[in-house]
Amino acid sequence: MLLPVKMPFEERAMVTREQLRDWSTAPGPGFAYYRPFVCKGSSRLHSIFLVGINPATPIYPADLELGAYLDLLLDYERFLDYYQRVRQSAGKRPMSRTRQGMDSFIRWLTEKTSEPVVETNVITYPTPGATDLRKLPDSVITRGRAIFLDLLTGLQPKLLLLHGKWTVVEATHLLTGQGLLRRQVDLSGDIQSLEDRSPLFSFVWGDGTTCMVLACRHFMYYGESGASFAGFRQMVLVGLSSRDA
Repeated sequence: MLLPVKMPFEERAMVTREQLRDWSTAPGPGFAYYRPFVCKGSSRLHSIFLVGINPATPIYPADLELGAYLDLLLDYERFLDYYQRVRQSAGKRPMSRTRQGMDSFIRWLTEKTSEPVVETNVITYPTPGATDLRKLPDSVITRGRAIFLDLLTGLQPKLLLLHGKWTVVEATHLLTGQGLLRRQVDLSGDIQSLEDRSPLFSFVWGDGTTCMVLACRHFMYYGESGASFAGFRQMVLVGLSSRDA
């Protein structure tokens, strides 16, 4: 069964609702749902991927039944509204610094291109903080990585934007393991040096199209204006123009 027409994700139907359900299902009692992606606009072949290490603000089956959760993932504005309400109910600010930075960057990016921006993570299981990943069973982490790879190889983006050093290391390792990246990449130095050296590398999909990979600092440092990310944003524009050439 393909996604209902009312869903913005339908445009290319690269993923069935059954697939999304399989990806999102919690790995066991007491665990949160996986979050494969959210997307501003209709995700489709060759979308731009904005990739972090793992989602924050877990949502549990006790909070929302699975069908309603899938609907939430497919409606960007509703997802953000729910996310803010979950944070407020926990006594937190409606939006984290990371979410504010990502939203500001995505607003800027959508002014520069009509391409949809798929927000996803190398490990698609959500935890309150990235360090909490170390407390999870290996099977949960392994499944989270597999979901990311399924999404990546299904949608085949032409531009991969990785934020945070941990994300860069994990993504590079996964791409190498899949045989998509066939050369060694120098990942020495901190994330600022990797950002300055971007694009870090590129690889080629089976249809001959190229995916360019850029790195940047964690979006908690982006702020409202993104002034300190001006160099990275210029590299993104270069990547967009070379991709469309």
